[in-house]
Amino acid sequence: MKAICFAITLVLCATSHADAWTIPNRTGGKVVAPDQPCKAKNGDGTMHVYSYLPNGEMLTGCWTALGTKILIKWANGNITTHPVESFSDGITGEPYQKPSREVAGA
Repeated sequence: MKAICFAITLVLCATSHADAWTIPNRTGGKVVAPDQPCKAKNGDGTMHVYSYLPNGEMLTGCWTALGTKILIKWANGNITTHPVESFSDGITGEPYQKPSREVAGA
C-alpha cells in the first residue's frame, strides 16, 4: 500500500508543473497524458500516459498522435485509440480546441 501511495505521489508531483490532457476511462477513473516524453521507449517521440482506476490500480504506457486519433500502447500490451477531441485540459477542464488556421490575405 505504501508503494502505491508513493507512486501516486510521485506521478502527481511530476505532473504538477506540466500540461496534461485527460479523458475519463471506462471504469470511472481517468487517462492522463502529461507533457512528458515516454521513458519506456527511449526517445522514439512518444509521450508518457497513465490511467488510474477506482480500485487504486494505475496503468502506464506511451501515446502518439495519428491524425485525429491518440494511440496509446499500454505496458500490459493493450492498445487503445481515442479521438483527440475527447480529451480536455487537465487543469482547466476546457475541451480540446483545434488550432485555428489563418488564411493569408483573409
